[in-house]
Amino acid sequence: MRRLTVSLLALAVLTAPAFAQGRRQAPHQPTAAELQKKKDAAEIERRYKATIKATPAAAAKSNDPWALVRGMDGKSGQK
Repeated sequence: MRRLTVSLLALAVLTAPAFAQGRRQAPHQPTAAELQKKKDAAEIERRYKATIKATPAAAAKSNDPWALVRGMDGKSGQK
């Protein structure tokens, strides 16, 4: 009898993780806070893209602090 009890206990201990993995959860329903967070993120992204589009092309030009030393044509300065 003791042998049967020990074997059933071992079987239960070994099968418990497999049983736990097989359980399926219901699909996640987003809460109102999650929906609001997504809307806010979309609004921020839309504003960011509008700002980037509105910036003048001159602002995108690279700032080169060594331009006077190197010269405007990219070659070295005075020799």
